[in-house]
Amino acid sequence: MNLPKELVQADLYYASGKNETGDKIAEITLQIVNGENRTEIFATTFRRITDKSRKQTFELGAVRIEQGADEFSMAIYDHFRTGVDSHFKNLMAEVTDFLETGLDTSTWIGAYGLRIYSGVSAEGVLPVVVMDKLEAPLPLATE
Repeated sequence: MNLPKELVQADLYYASGKNETGDKIAEITLQIVNGENRTEIFATTFRRITDKSRKQTFELGAVRIEQGADEFSMAIYDHFRTGVDSHFKNLMAEVTDFLETGLDTSTWIGAYGLRIYSGVSAEGVLPVVVMDKLEAPLPLATE
């Protein structure tokens, strides 16, 4: 993808509830977007499930990749598909901070839940090795 790094932004959302068996579900959705036109490049949902005995399990939920042949998008996926519990906990720290200090008149709920932040530099949530994939050209289309 030939997109300047400064145009790649992140949006973060939080939602929670219970499933049919009474387990508590916390979901954090992270979107990576083109900041110039706000089109989605990548989105994924991290999930923490806490059962009645308070045992926690973590899983990667829905993943959406706009361009599956794009090295940048696939590098994001590879980064987030391992260590899901660690990624959830890191992002949950952002959620907790927001809930403790950030509720104000600009707070809103969207399709993915409570908006924690929007339009921040993706360099804050993606490692340099992933951001460097922006330099890689798209593969040639074949007929």
